[in-house]
Amino acid sequence: MESCRAAGKDGLHGQSSRTNAVEEENTYIGCPRSIEDHGTRGPLRQAIAIHITTFGRSKAKQLQRFLAKELVFEQVIRPLGGKQRSEKQVEKHEDTSSSLYTLTMNVAEPVFLVGAERSGTTLLRLMLDHHPDIAFHPEFEFSLDLLGPNGEIPPHSERVRLLEMDRIFRLAQLNLHEGMDWPEQILDFLEQFRTRSGKPRVGATVHRRFTLLAQLLPGAKFIHLIRDPRDVAPSAVKMGWAGNAWAGAGRWVEAEEQWAHLAASLDPSAFLEIRYEDLIREPERELERCCTLFGLPFDPAMLRYPEDSSYPPPDPTAVERWRVSPARQNSLVEARVGALLSERGYEASGAGPTPPNALSRFFLVCGDRLGRFRFRVRHYGLSLVIGHALARRCCARTAQRLQLRMQALDDAHLR
Repeated sequence: MESCRAAGKDGLHGQSSRTNAVEEENTYIGCPRSIEDHGTRGPLRQAIAIHITTFGRSKAKQLQRFLAKELVFEQVIRPLGGKQRSEKQVEKHEDTSSSLYTLTMNVAEPVFLVGAERSGTTLLRLMLDHHPDIAFHPEFEFSLDLLGPNGEIPPHSERVRLLEMDRIFRLAQLNLHEGMDWPEQILDFLEQFRTRSGKPRVGATVHRRFTLLAQLLPGAKFIHLIRDPRDVAPSAVKMGWAGNAWAGAGRWVEAEEQWAHLAASLDPSAFLEIRYEDLIREPERELERCCTLFGLPFDPAMLRYPEDSSYPPPDPTAVERWRVSPARQNSLVEARVGALLSERGYEASGAGPTPPNALSRFFLVCGDRLGRFRFRVRHYGLSLVIGHALARRCCARTAQRLQLRMQALDDAHLR
């Protein structure tokens, strides 16, 4: 793939807190006196302090040296008649610190929208993206799915292979740059998207493995969107991601458990919790809360998303649809989510949860697999589904080709 070039260093590295970074930065920056006299020391200190937090001290020192030379030349030497530097001298720095400075200033504090799938994240993402100053990327899981179970970064060749097969990454048309470690590469993906939009702030949607984001990007902020699991579960079944409501509720539980773990590690000022039901009933109020996380005011354009998308305006009838669902379905979902239902502020249906016994669980698991298989057959066709399943066991190249055909069908059915 043309956009995939040689990658940089592997592995995660330790990150200090923003407070400690600022304190450490005060002792080692050592800006030239000429820069301080020209009133540019403050922005330089801020940029490097953020960079320590995001990328570590070694890259921050590289940025420091570059900015110091740039500022001395532009504000001291040039006004005194200094000669223009050669193109070779400029290019020498542009390959390193120049791009790092851009990343630091624009995407050092991205905002991620997290929550279970079918919780209304696409709707909220559209609203945020219609703000004149916010560019909000759709599903961004490709930046995390290729990592190992504990966040291990695979070799470059494997990263290229996985990204080439990712439908969302291909649609995003992002570039994989040489010489970047993975946290820096994630921010560069966001910067590419932000630059295309021409907007100053950026964010992205992530439905799974979002606990890794706090390790990779300590400066990140989060919006957690939650919806009643009795509405999420049947919606997941409708999309073919679960074969029954029991399995659909399990996806909601997994996302909420991840969020509980992540929220416990965050400063209260670094995240916001939004209820889908409140977003639908009072959209302007909830969007104003979201905008505060970006440091921006609410803009009426955020509610004009129906003009260029297939999503209708907020509809109060879209909330609490579980009240007209079969009692058996609600009971199963409540049994699956357990105490999380009340902990998240949702009332019980009154039917009472009926936890399935061992035999019932077996049939629910089998029903989930059968339901998902039937959906795939309706969506892709029996021959493609069977062919892909067999190829995965004996011919990786054929499996990849068939997967691309399946993804092409997914693209054709995008809402």
